[in-house]
Parts: sequence; structure tokens; C-alpha cells
Amino acid sequence: MINNQQFLINKSEILFKNISTFVCSSDLKDSIQKDYLNLFSKKYLKLNRKPKSLKQDDYMRISFEIYCFAIFIIMGQEMPKYLIKKTIFSKSKPNMIDIRFFNDRLLQLLEKSISLKGIDKLSEIIVEV
Repeated sequence: MINNQQFLINKSEILFKNISTFVCSSDLKDSIQKDYLNLFSKKYLKLNRKPKSLKQDDYMRISFEIYCFAIFIIMGQEMPKYLIKKTIFSKSKPNMIDIRFFNDRLLQLLEKSISLKGIDKLSEIIVEV
């Protein structure tokens, strides 16, 4: 059992590192800024206002949303497909013990990461009208 747990820990760490690399990439940040400006420029012009520039807090909020969405999909949709229990007398089914262990580890990594990045200090979303 310990061997299997270590395998799951290693896989969760690799997966989380890949998610973090994507979320923290400058390409993603540039894409978000570009899409934001494309989406809201016309609306702001109609109101005779300039689009607000995105601040670090905005990127942190968006990063948190991406982390949560990616992890939600992995935990709820993908892991039950890959962590399965095979028995001689019944068909394969999700191995709930391994899935819970993997998901717990993934959530621990998320909690640590958002704390290190200061995302856990954000308190609200500010809407400027």
C-alpha cells in the first residue's frame, strides 16, 4: 500500500507542477490581457471610459479560478477513469480509496501553492463601473 501511495504522491506532484507551469506562464497572462481588452474595449468606448488595466490582484484571481477549474475536472472526471479497481468476479470500477488519496494530495498542493503566491490573501472582487 505504501508503494502505491508514493506513486500517487509523485503523480499528483507532477500533475500539479504542470498545471502551475501553465497558470503562471507569461503567455497566459498576455493572452488574458489581450482578450480582456478585445472583449471590453468597445463597451468602455460606448461609456466614454478607458478599459481598466488588469492589476496583479486580477491575475491572481484568474489564476485561482483556473487552478480550481482544472483540479475540479481532474478530480471529478479524470481520476475515476484512471484509478480503477479490477476484481476477478466483477467489472472494473473506480478505486475510491486511491482517488480520495490522490485528490487529497492535489488539494494539499493547491492550498500550499495559493498560500505561497498570496492568493489566499485576496478578499473580494472589485468591480469598477
